[in-house]
Amino acid sequence: MLRAGKHAQDRGMVSKNIAFVETLRDARKVDLLLASGLFQYIDISFETLLDRMAERPRWVMLNKVATRHDTDIVTLQLIGKKRVPYQIRDRKKIRRRIESGRICNPRQLDNRRALAPDRNAPVAW
Repeated sequence: MLRAGKHAQDRGMVSKNIAFVETLRDARKVDLLLASGLFQYIDISFETLLDRMAERPRWVMLNKVATRHDTDIVTLQLIGKKRVPYQIRDRKKIRRRIESGRICNPRQLDNRRALAPDRNAPVAW
């Protein structure tokens, strides 16, 4: 993916304003991390992912998180000709982690969540 993104950028298909990095620590500081559909493809907790960043973003938006009403499971998803691990997480466990502040401070509106990992940052819509 990383090589494909850089290649597309070299061909002018991706803005030069987008940076591709090898590790999270190499990423520049961002105000907003959009984690759309990311959670099911990482084999670490979301807290660990944030801790690996050189600096936590002020805002995090999580959506398209695969959850179920039972324990976490891993299955395989076919992407092109490859099968990749796909985690489906326990909905109650994720909710408890969010509500306990272990991920961040939530505020709910119309079943959407805005999450602020910076404990001093306000949560707003």
